[in-house]
Amino acid sequence: MFINKRLAAMVAGIMVIVASAAYAYGPIQASGSDTQSVNYNVFQASTITPYINANTSGGKYQPVAAVTGPLTLAQASSVRLYFVASDAGFNNRIGLSTNGDYTSSAAKDIFARNSVNAGDFVDLGTFAAGTTLDFYLNANNGAYGALWWNTTLQNISPAIFGAGSDQTLEHIKISTFSQDGKTYLLLAWEDLAKNDPSQDLDYNDFFAVAEIIPQLGVPEPLTYLIMGSMLGVGIVIKRSRRRLA
Repeated sequence: MFINKRLAAMVAGIMVIVASAAYAYGPIQASGSDTQSVNYNVFQASTITPYINANTSGGKYQPVAAVTGPLTLAQASSVRLYFVASDAGFNNRIGLSTNGDYTSSAAKDIFARNSVNAGDFVDLGTFAAGTTLDFYLNANNGAYGALWWNTTLQNISPAIFGAGSDQTLEHIKISTFSQDGKTYLLLAWEDLAKNDPSQDLDYNDFFAVAEIIPQLGVPEPLTYLIMGSMLGVGIVIKRSRRRLA
């Protein structure tokens, strides 16, 4: 019975994307279409993809040192978002708000799964120092009725699965990497509600990477206000540097 409902939701999601083909942050650009993208593709092949593979077992992505919470820029930085991969049946949609504004008018879509290929990207613009980046996943392009934020307490779950229950479940795993003064955030989402009978906590339903480039050349542009262990951040950064050495 649940499978039928999910298929119906997927069909509805396809209908939604047709009506919302334009995205708020600008055009989707093809993988390798500029030098920055070419360089990123090399970085993904050498670092991001091996990291995902090394932390995937039994079909589930479980990074040891992932963290969640508000992501605040320490200085003005440009931000670009790349699509990496998805193992979901849903046509999930990723978006961004800033500075803790979780209203529907502030939540702006970036792209949906079915509108991009691996390595495609969107330039989100340049953000002032002190800006907090609030990424979200709109499950099945709106048809599932859930928004999963990188700040857990803001999660909106379908009433059928217990509205508010997902404020105690992290729907995203964030891992950080640094190279040549840039910071990369690997964002990995779980798209099903906590009480969904098909919940598997595999965190492979949507992978994307945010590339953050400080405008004044400071090598570490992010200050993390983490609702978790700061040790987790240190481990990820140290591991990424060993891989890049």
